[in-house]
Amino acid sequence: MRPRVVATNDLHSHLPQSLGALHALCLARDAGALVVDSGDFMEGSPWFERFGGAPELWLLDALYDVVCPGNHGFGALRDARLERCAVLSANLF
Repeated sequence: MRPRVVATNDLHSHLPQSLGALHALCLARDAGALVVDSGDFMEGSPWFERFGGAPELWLLDALYDVVCPGNHGFGALRDARLERCAVLSANLF
């Protein structure tokens, strides 16, 4: 089997609308895929405002292998304590 990379981007904290995609990520990880978010996972919905990003950080750490924060979420990820998900920063300025 060839290695697979599965990526998401621009979910903007729309968690209820993304449940199908998040379930597909679980299946992909279980099948050995590298799961990556390429930015803007955080902010953009009332979920983020109400819960301060806690559900998003939990999902990132639980489902993703690598996250590259975009302009939405860079601040929240800067101080995050993720246990298994690596943070790759491309925001140099």
